[in-house]
Amino acid sequence: MRRSKSSVAPSSSCIPKRAFRSAIFLLTGAAFVAGVAGCSQLAGKQLENDHAAFNTAVAEAMDRQMLLNLVRLAHDEPTQWVSVTQINTSTTYRAGVATKASLQGLAFEGASADAGFSYTPTLTFVPRQGEQLANEMMAPIPVESLEHLVSAGYPMAWIFFLGCERMQDVQSFDVNVRDGVISTDQNFARAIVLCSDLQRRGLLSLSLVRTPIAWNWEPIPKDAVTLSSIMSARNDNSVFELRKDGKGYDFVSIERVPVLTTYPDIEHDTHGREFCEILGIEPVARDWKLVGIEHEIPGDFLTVRTRSLTAVLRLLSLGVDRRDGASPTPERANSASVAFANLKDGMSSADLRELVRSVFVIERSTVPPSDAAVSVLHDGQWYFIAADDRTTKQAFALLRDLFDLQVKPESANARPVLTVPIR
Repeated sequence: MRRSKSSVAPSSSCIPKRAFRSAIFLLTGAAFVAGVAGCSQLAGKQLENDHAAFNTAVAEAMDRQMLLNLVRLAHDEPTQWVSVTQINTSTTYRAGVATKASLQGLAFEGASADAGFSYTPTLTFVPRQGEQLANEMMAPIPVESLEHLVSAGYPMAWIFFLGCERMQDVQSFDVNVRDGVISTDQNFARAIVLCSDLQRRGLLSLSLVRTPIAWNWEPIPKDAVTLSSIMSARNDNSVFELRKDGKGYDFVSIERVPVLTTYPDIEHDTHGREFCEILGIEPVARDWKLVGIEHEIPGDFLTVRTRSLTAVLRLLSLGVDRRDGASPTPERANSASVAFANLKDGMSSADLRELVRSVFVIERSTVPPSDAAVSVLHDGQWYFIAADDRTTKQAFALLRDLFDLQVKPESANARPVLTVPIR
């Protein structure tokens, strides 16, 4: 009698070992690919985060450089400047797979992937020196830069206090005198206090506008204006404009000029009239072109003599704590305007130091500060700006922006480049 074949399915233990190994290989490979894909996504996200981290690192390095040079100036030491030329990062990727499998039909109990990467950033600094840097640090700040700072949101009072040696016939103080009497004019202090009040109430503003400028005082005779001169003027975006009285021409060009604007209500305002009287201008609604003293031009203008960036640094270096521990800390002013009102004729360098420290303070400590916006170690002492000192931080930010406006890269290609390897 012939037996029939059994219809019972073979047990799992009867599956060939080769098929089992193939299944393990395929699923392990799938887990590895998933791990690498996860690593790639992780790397992309991490690189986005690193962009902000590198930006912060460069900003902190430049903040420390500025603070260190203020401390050096306070101790009558020479400054040294560097610039960031390159930012590199070497990145190491890793990917691994761990599996735990037992045959239950054709399924794993588990498979996992381990993926990630690490990076090592490197900033490259190059010392700045030479004639170009010296000229930028010691030359008068362009009047246009004052307007840029106002447009950036800094108060006009701070900008005039730090950047102006003279407005019209009103003389400020000489920050290059470290001992003895500081030459100043009480009217200068009053002018910047009034300026702050008038700006806050919308009666005064500083802006950069495109305006026609006539460059000749006397009319240009009609017979002197030829076709050749007209065409030459057009090539320079200028024109010969006939005067209203018909007695000759003006040579006019359209320029971007910083303008101090006085608004209509200023003539009815007590502070507005006082401000205009100090500067020797009419208390009427008008645009007053701000020009350097050596660049007087026809029309309604105000002459301004600006300080150099080095002089501004010396002024703010008076805020560095150099007390011996016995001298009391100067009383902090409620606002910059309150402090500026204390400017007076015949101030000594000690008076000026106390004035600056009432609004701009760089603290000192023998141990690393626990809560500082920026800090630096110099000669065994820690110097820092307190994180909650808003007035000092605002003035420090203004100084950083002014430095960037005044000091240009040594070449057009000397820009920091972030180099990140992608795998």
